[in-house]
Amino acid sequence: QKEIRRLTNECDRLKQERDTIAAQLDEVQNELAKKDAALNNDGTTSGISSRKTPIGKDKPKPRKNKSKRSKGGQPGHTKSALAQAVDEAVTDHKMHYPEAFVSQLDEDGNIPPGGLFCPKCGNSISPEDMFDRTKDLIDIETTTVVTRNHFITITCPSCGTVFWCHIPRGLAMDAQYGENIKVFVCLMLNLGFVSINRVQALIKQLFKLKVSQGWIAKMNTVLGDLTEEFSTKLKFLFRCFTIIQWDDTVVFANGKQITYRAYITQFLSLFVAREKKDLAGLIDDGILTSLTVLNRVVHDHNTINYNEEFLFLHAECCQHLLRDLEKLVVNYNCAWSNGLSAHLSSLINERNTRFEKGEMTLPEPLIAEFNQKLDEILASQSSLAESKIREHEQRQRELGNTSSRIFPPEKWQAQLRILRRLSNPVYREAYFAWMKDFHIPVTNNATERSFRNEKTHMNVSGQFDSVKTASKHASAMSYIKTCEKNGVDPRESIARAFSGNPVTPEELDLMDKADLPAAGHPPAQAPKAEAAKAASAPKAGATKATPAPKPAQEAPSVKTAPAPAPAPASTTKGPAADPVAKPSDPQPQTDPQPQPALPSAPAAPKSPASPQSTSNPVKSPETQPPQTGADPGLSSGSAPETKNSGPPS
Repeated sequence: QKEIRRLTNECDRLKQERDTIAAQLDEVQNELAKKDAALNNDGTTSGISSRKTPIGKDKPKPRKNKSKRSKGGQPGHTKSALAQAVDEAVTDHKMHYPEAFVSQLDEDGNIPPGGLFCPKCGNSISPEDMFDRTKDLIDIETTTVVTRNHFITITCPSCGTVFWCHIPRGLAMDAQYGENIKVFVCLMLNLGFVSINRVQALIKQLFKLKVSQGWIAKMNTVLGDLTEEFSTKLKFLFRCFTIIQWDDTVVFANGKQITYRAYITQFLSLFVAREKKDLAGLIDDGILTSLTVLNRVVHDHNTINYNEEFLFLHAECCQHLLRDLEKLVVNYNCAWSNGLSAHLSSLINERNTRFEKGEMTLPEPLIAEFNQKLDEILASQSSLAESKIREHEQRQRELGNTSSRIFPPEKWQAQLRILRRLSNPVYREAYFAWMKDFHIPVTNNATERSFRNEKTHMNVSGQFDSVKTASKHASAMSYIKTCEKNGVDPRESIARAFSGNPVTPEELDLMDKADLPAAGHPPAQAPKAEAAKAASAPKAGATKATPAPKPAQEAPSVKTAPAPAPAPASTTKGPAADPVAKPSDPQPQTDPQPQPALPSAPAAPKSPASPQSTSNPVKSPETQPPQTGADPGLSSGSAPETKNSGPPS
């Protein structure tokens, strides 16, 4: 009997040890799945550069539809060739005569006063016997020009009065470099992506000048100082455009990571450098806080955009959604993700085809078909993922896992994150708003492309000297890119800045190109009461919206943005107060009157020190964005319809 009891106890101990090992094995397998998913990331499943593709893995290739045409010129195409210059552009003439007549020309190679004679018969050659066939040779010259300025001082011998010349600011020193070389340096650094030492070598080889690297580096800072006022004025213009896009990236300054942010429209480009990537930086920029329900902002899936400080409408980048769906296919072989990605890609291609034909919306049957398929996926796959997570938790408890928090398998947790995001009516409307209005971009790629200059700058130069230096570079690039978008050549805009007469926003007629408020725009958001009522209505096919990774927690209802309180002038760190007040409620409005001049300032943001901006700056990652009502044509809920009917931007 004692032996039986001993063996029974030993058997129970071994079972308990087996269960503990099994629970630990599940956790290890879950952790390995996370590591494998991270290793599988590349340019198709995330936003990382293709140059960071792991060793042994093929670099992702762009997904472009292969053309059936052969390479080169197509049959029937118009041949393109370099045209001859106009007569006014010709700077020199070089005459060529048949070799038999060369001996008759004078020392300068011209026809002598007596004319030419035929070498064969001796007959006189008249101008009517000559045919002139011209060939233009277009080339460039690199010359160094040194201009010595003489400033004469005159003293009257009678009264002793001394008369002085006014010396311009650009000639303060005994010797200094002129505007052309400054323009050349800035073009090489900012648009040519040439390193400082290579710029120094090029100047020495081309112009025989020995310029110091310190002076070359200083030119970008000087250009930033000269264009800082231009960048400040740009901030006041963004609210006058219907569609705004923004994004940020990481660059290095003095060995530390800093944030480099871009705001763009069709005619504006503004870059800002900040030490940190946070809500306070966005508020200090003074752009997003100045926007109203008449503006729609295209951005990535960053929940800081849904903060109560902001009242604008949302449009999220579908390219990031396609990457997330592709990640589920690559890591977990999710059939529903693959099908949804293919359906969404086909709709994007359909949108592009119709947009080229002048259409501005997808047909209602296509939108209804997509919504039906998405609702079916959300209903079935959300239930499946939640049931699998519950089974995992129950098994862990049975195996003796007494932890207060049991991490679910990454396979189901990753799917549930995407499913909950698409179940949220606000996110869903933001992702697919372009289906109803082709003015809204499908992706945020335009903003990401604007960072290529800075990323190439990082590859060439490594980093900025400081955040201040990065800010000067941002001001210079804002000036150059905005002028370029409005038809001003970068060389001309930089030359004007160094000459003391920089291009101004008024000169570019940016207010005439804006579609708000001069052209008017209908309200694009329902009143708050209706939006709140719609947000609280049950959503068909949606599961309990919870912040990951707590699938059992129920999310609160979606909030609408409260009326912005006026900020005290003595405590607010933002721009000056705006005479054009931001509406406190997104009520329907009449067409505003045109504004011929630039707005004086954007709307004053709330103080970052206020409780509203510090206690809860960002809502739950997947479940609680504020304010925007969902489009009934894009969501299964009953939220009021939102449209953007402004002109294309």
